[in-house]
Amino acid sequence: MDTEILSSEPAVRVRNPAPKWLDERISLTGNLIHTLVSPNEEEFGSFGSSLSGIGDANGDGRSDVIVGAPYEEPRTSPNIFDGATGELLHTLVSPNEQEDGKFGCCVSGIGDVNGDGRGDVIVGADTEYPGSSPQYSGQAYVFDGASGKLLHVLASPNEGGGQFGRSVSGVEDANGDGWPDVIVGSPCESPGTSPKGAGRAYIFYLGPETISTMIESFYHLVLGREPEEGAVEAWEQGYFNYAVDFDIDVRFVPREMGRLFFLSDEYAARERTDARFITDCYWTFLSRYPQTQELDNWTSGEWNRAEAMTIFAESEEFAARVTKMYPDMAGNPTRNFVTTMYIGLLDRLVDQSGLEYASSVFDAAFAQGGLEGCRAQAKQMARDILVSEEFLSKNPTTEDYVIRFYRAFLGRFPSASEIIYWSAELDSGRRTTNDLIEIFADSPEFTGRLQEYFGNP
Repeated sequence: MDTEILSSEPAVRVRNPAPKWLDERISLTGNLIHTLVSPNEEEFGSFGSSLSGIGDANGDGRSDVIVGAPYEEPRTSPNIFDGATGELLHTLVSPNEQEDGKFGCCVSGIGDVNGDGRGDVIVGADTEYPGSSPQYSGQAYVFDGASGKLLHVLASPNEGGGQFGRSVSGVEDANGDGWPDVIVGSPCESPGTSPKGAGRAYIFYLGPETISTMIESFYHLVLGREPEEGAVEAWEQGYFNYAVDFDIDVRFVPREMGRLFFLSDEYAARERTDARFITDCYWTFLSRYPQTQELDNWTSGEWNRAEAMTIFAESEEFAARVTKMYPDMAGNPTRNFVTTMYIGLLDRLVDQSGLEYASSVFDAAFAQGGLEGCRAQAKQMARDILVSEEFLSKNPTTEDYVIRFYRAFLGRFPSASEIIYWSAELDSGRRTTNDLIEIFADSPEFTGRLQEYFGNP
């Protein structure tokens, strides 16, 4: 029953007074601590349109903050400030500066992603489109909060003007590995059969790279899709662990994986332009966008895709990336040499029995005849493989023979002009495949490779 109706006093509702603890809380926390101002104020710069706490970035035990100003000139925003003093600590810079890129349109603290005990940050730039990216593809960047150093560059696996980076946030630990992750929104994307502007959001792993995450990235970046069920485990256990167990250079595996993916029908169906292909190579092998001059140098040069991909796969930059995961796993030199011959001639990694037999043969050849003994054995190995059922079942063309010899003896793909020249030599009958074996095996380039693997007696 409503007691106000029965009361003789006017029906006036009286709220209970605020508890004492709430009064104290208001008086303690309602005071302004700092007013932050852009160090590069501009008309309509929109300083403060994005902001976030980031944990302790400078080691003073207090939380710090990041503030974006996406419409200021490049190199002026966003800024990291000392939460205790309001002092400017860092001004972050996009590695792909664009006047209309909106670097800093969204910012967020994300915890400690590099293990230095300090808070780090993610910054969105939803209308950047570096290199050959479609207009307004967008980017997101992860920075070290302590130093302002760039740690990661993130891009949508479905580029196409989706404004990736419009929203960003840290995720405490999405995959249970003990490291913070991030989520990035791309609200204007409409990949595949999705309705126009359906949008996507992507969660990214930011912990130390592992073989599993590298394999997954190859699927995402080259094929544009998730790996099939069990595919990651098959690559890791069947190939990477194989390389470790049989003492061959583990770098052979991601090189071959990249080659198979990039030269697959599935990648060809994506119809990437040459500029986009080169950008894909940079991302897949080097985990970064090409600088403008790098991309210009590639697109103005003469190369074929197999040749270009091999250059990336065998680069020092990629080797350093793999070595971080497998330090001191360069493998046995003789076994590495045998592996290169198998990859070149049969387009596959060598099986265990073949590896052990061929390695013992080459070791004996070197012990008896030094480099010349190894050269003679390499010639014989090539002749034997060329008449094998496995090789002939591939129905090799003249061009295939040329490519096989370059890969086996010289460790690289031939250029377009080299393919044309040697194919013409074979097609005209001026040279035979045995002639090419002799020429390639006797070349100074192959001699250098023998010295690299076997040294001098």
